[in-house]
Amino acid sequence: MLIIDIKTGQPTKEHKYQMVAYRPLAKENITDIEFDSKKHEYKKEGVVIPSVTQAISMISDWNYGADTTAADRGTFLHKCCEMSIKGILDFKNISLESQNFVIMFEKFLKENDLTLKNFESEKRYYSKRYNYAGTVDYIFPEYPKNELWLLYLKENSYKIKKVKYTKELFNDFLCMLRVNQIKKN
Repeated sequence: MLIIDIKTGQPTKEHKYQMVAYRPLAKENITDIEFDSKKHEYKKEGVVIPSVTQAISMISDWNYGADTTAADRGTFLHKCCEMSIKGILDFKNISLESQNFVIMFEKFLKENDLTLKNFESEKRYYSKRYNYAGTVDYIFPEYPKNELWLLYLKENSYKIKKVKYTKELFNDFLCMLRVNQIKKN
């Protein structure tokens, strides 16, 4: 299984924790979770569930919700890439900058021989075991290795950073998750 998260900004320290948190979510494969995009809030049976983003916010310089322009831009570019994969993106209706991001994404897929026959995008997961939720950008379940890739897209280039899943990194994430839960109570 290959999990890919697209980033359009600069690499930051919290990205590796985000990626290691996604692996258990995808393995548990529980997808019946509600999501309110305006609040960036997940609910399971009406109960608010902490998110990956909330857990790692304690080490992040970026305040989710404060910079809506950057978040909106990232969401838009993610959607453009997804629509391109599905063959429904009309390049005439997006800016030249957005077109270049999509072209780099398509180049990344081709150069890394990632088949688009069996993939899922923007998949929301819930971990019953650890009680948190998150949304994975792209997952390729038939990929021969268990890998986590951060894809940094620019207008004219891309860079892949492979994140190695370790128990230490995941335990760090669980500590952040627990501190976040304590702060909320």
